[in-house]
Amino acid sequence: MLISIIIPTLNEEERIEKLITHLQQDPSFPLVMEIIVVDGNSEDRTRGGS
Repeated sequence: MLISIIIPTLNEEERIEKLITHLQQDPSFPLVMEIIVVDGNSEDRTRGGS
């Protein structure tokens, strides 16, 4: 069984990269088919933009 992880975010520039890296290093990561980050119109660089 494969799973998808959906992460809702709002102004998470400081934490989102660390969270995704942690999830990718988790021993169960081979079960993860995709990680979807859904941004709630952040005012920081959560979406990777300027």
